[in-house]
Amino acid sequence: AIAKSGAFFEPGTGPVWLNNLYCAGTEYYLRNCDYSCTGNSCGHDRDASVICKLQYRLKGGSGPHEGRVEVLYNRRWGAICSDNWGPEEAAIVCDELGFDKKGAVAKQNAYFGAGTLPLILHNVDCIGHEDALASCKHNGWGKTGCSHSEDVSVVCQPLVRLVDGSGPHEGRVEVFVEGQWGTVCDDGWTTAATRVVCKELGYTTTDAVYKRGAYFGQGTGPILFDDVYCRGSEAHLRDCKHSCWDQKNCNHAKDVSVICKLPVRLVGGPEPNEGRVEVFYNNEWGTVCDEGWGDEEASVVCRDLGFHPDGAVVRKGSHFGQGSGQIWLDKVKCNGSEAVLANCEHNGFGQATCGHANDVSVICKPIPYRLVGGSGPREGRQEGN
Repeated sequence: AIAKSGAFFEPGTGPVWLNNLYCAGTEYYLRNCDYSCTGNSCGHDRDASVICKLQYRLKGGSGPHEGRVEVLYNRRWGAICSDNWGPEEAAIVCDELGFDKKGAVAKQNAYFGAGTLPLILHNVDCIGHEDALASCKHNGWGKTGCSHSEDVSVVCQPLVRLVDGSGPHEGRVEVFVEGQWGTVCDDGWTTAATRVVCKELGYTTTDAVYKRGAYFGQGTGPILFDDVYCRGSEAHLRDCKHSCWDQKNCNHAKDVSVICKLPVRLVGGPEPNEGRVEVFYNNEWGTVCDEGWGDEEASVVCRDLGFHPDGAVVRKGSHFGQGSGQIWLDKVKCNGSEAVLANCEHNGFGQATCGHANDVSVICKPIPYRLVGGSGPREGRQEGN
């Protein structure tokens, strides 16, 4: 939310009711703040104004930078119709989500799939200089008269990427600043910074690790960030404190790298070693298509979950029941030696062409002992032989 003073939206008329307002920020109503009861000492040339930011999320894309636009209004999420939707509107959404508005691409007609939420905006028409989508012209909240086949989507320019790893979850950290990609120096790099990168890319922050000394090879071009310091709560790496712009006290031999964990779980089976395969990406659990699945793919899942990779069995056709929500992976192809499923070949996250009737399941060979008391099948007190 942005505060504006000096009658930013032109002076009002009538009485000035409140003056000397002081809010802690936790109050639910403005009347709960401290204030003077009348504004006799204040004129309309000092009328206060506010710009409230809408909250957005992108659903159905391959990562946090793209997807169907959903907006939070009046405490409920809703979708937007695509009439008049173009680069000006897409740029505002990307900017409010923390991405670079340059290169924002507008997509119409349910490009990332039709949603199911109420349609709450229609005929959004922006000039391009607005601070928020709500400042653009539109039909009014809830006045749509369209269908979900017209849901709007955007593709924003990613601000960070992982390069030259064995899969999209790992690699040399590169950032996008003012139209160019560059690397990041490992000076001062911490686990907190690693978690910010993984979170920004849509992975869980659990078990994320970093590597110094150009672990995934040296990059080229500028070194854009150095001496990065993150608390861990930042939404984007660029929000962390850092020195910037082609560092002279660093070289590409010190390019930092990150390995993000792609969590996998088995759901719906009678035992912990069997169930529907689900992966966690972009802050959401989703399923995997069964096309092409065999012993190699099943063994990778079982190994990742802490079971023995030998003897893994595939079950196709939603054997343990259909999942819901996203189908994250399709056409997965493993050679069997990969440590995690993300290292296998696949179409890309969110690019599935199947339905939940084709959710794949796996049965792992039971281990001769069990782990009791932990938060999952990979930890706990060992019992058995």
